[in-house]
Amino acid sequence: MQKKPLNPKAELLRLEALCNRAEHCSFEIAEKLRRKGFPQSQIDGMLERLIATRLIDDRRFAAAYVHSKFTYSSWGRIKIRNGLYAKRIPSEIIDEVMEQEIDGRQYTLTAFKAIRAKLRSLPADTDRLQARQKLMRFAASRGYETSLIFRILSSSALWKSAQ
Repeated sequence: MQKKPLNPKAELLRLEALCNRAEHCSFEIAEKLRRKGFPQSQIDGMLERLIATRLIDDRRFAAAYVHSKFTYSSWGRIKIRNGLYAKRIPSEIIDEVMEQEIDGRQYTLTAFKAIRAKLRSLPADTDRLQARQKLMRFAASRGYETSLIFRILSSSALWKSAQ
C-alpha cells in the first residue's frame, strides 16, 4: 500500500485546528510532522506560521502545563520541571512560569494533603518507620523536594491528622 503524498497546506490547516482545541508546544508539533515524514525545511516553515499567528506559544503552553499538573495532578516542582524539559521548553521559560504559577504556601499545603491522603490509605498495622519510608517514596515519585518531604514527615500535624 502506497502512502498518500504529503500535502503541507492541508497539514497546516489540520495543525491550526489542533492548536485551536488545546495548547501544544513547538516540540510536540515538530515531532508530529517528523513522524509524518515532512522535511525539516517544511517543518520550520509550518512552525513559523503557527508561532506568528500565536497558535503555538511555548510560554503559554508551559503556564497551562504547570497549572494543570500542579492543580489537578498534585505534582511537585521536580516532576513538573522534568515534564517541561521533556517537551524541550527552555529553562528560562520554565523558571519564570514556575515562579508565577506555583504559590509557595499552596505548594506546601498540596504536598501535605497528598502525603496525608497516602498515609490514611496505608494499612492500620503499618509501623511508623515503614510508613515513613512508603510516604517518602510516594512523595518523591510525585516530584516533591526531599527537604519538603522531610519537613512534612517530621510534622506532628501529619501524624495526628491520620488518626
